[in-house]
Amino acid sequence: MGAWSIWKNRNEVIWQQKGRESKDIVTSTIHVLNDWESAQDRSFDKSIGFITQADGDSHWQQPQMGTVKINNDAIMFKDSNSYSHVMVAHNHEGLMMEARSSCKQGKIHP
Repeated sequence: MGAWSIWKNRNEVIWQQKGRESKDIVTSTIHVLNDWESAQDRSFDKSIGFITQADGDSHWQQPQMGTVKINNDAIMFKDSNSYSHVMVAHNHEGLMMEARSSCKQGKIHP
């Protein structure tokens, strides 16, 4: 989580010309780690506190035996004329097999 927070701050410096102080990076790291640990807790119901029972009540599930699940996400940064994409592959035991990310200049349309 520490390396990820430093990498994220580096990207903010490069793409948005703004960075954070070391103490803020450490605080962010702790928050992200706590969020990640909560996401791993299968007994924690994240839907509590939402307006309806269905809001926010999606939980990641392991792929079926003999299959691979690939989760991906993308974001477009209008101000810096760039976009980023990330993919993570998990095997049927829920173990991460591979992860990839990219950040490129230019505009794309969804």
